[in-house]
Amino acid sequence: LDITKRALEKPLVLERDAGIMLSARKLLDSIGFDLGVFSVASRSAATNYTPAQKGESNAFAARVLFDQPTLHAELSYGLSEDAGGPGSEDYSVIDAGISKTIDKLTLKAEWISGDKIRGVSGSKETAAYVHAGYRFCPQLEGIVRHYSADSELAATPDTDLTNTYIGVNWWPQSPSAIAVRLQANYVIAGGDKTAFTGLGGFRDDAVLVQLQLSKR
Repeated sequence: LDITKRALEKPLVLERDAGIMLSARKLLDSIGFDLGVFSVASRSAATNYTPAQKGESNAFAARVLFDQPTLHAELSYGLSEDAGGPGSEDYSVIDAGISKTIDKLTLKAEWISGDKIRGVSGSKETAAYVHAGYRFCPQLEGIVRHYSADSELAATPDTDLTNTYIGVNWWPQSPSAIAVRLQANYVIAGGDKTAFTGLGGFRDDAVLVQLQLSKR
């Protein structure tokens, strides 16, 4: 990840679950797709399932991708049935994202919108971010990412939240058998903050530091 943890977009995704998926890549050199049918998206923060629903309701997901050496774009849609319990509304989510690399500069943007959160009509949340990362040298990258989210609940005023991440990714010299990365982010919160009715995000400023080790 470019930042220390997944942020305002994460609660809206379906999350992984058991199922079957058909995938393809490099069609016409640049096109790919994923089509899948799964068990209910019980791991998602946007759903509220009962144990009895597993094996009874289903989730569906579709994605199309476009890939070039310095450009990636994708559009996806997902639906999880009876997302708030038996007989409740289906949760649906749509997502679009793009990333572009220009020499040492990486630019990204993503937009995601979830409707009928936890199976409730009139409950909707939309989140988006723009991102820039610059490699000052092979071992050091600076990043800025700005999130904006809007939450709608029936009979409740709409609320919004912003989170701006400013940080660095550093790959220090390490033994050849081990890869090391240190990430540090400062998060600036804005908007309605504690009054925000959405699922995720920081309601106050935060400092995040993470050290990652992996075997090469």
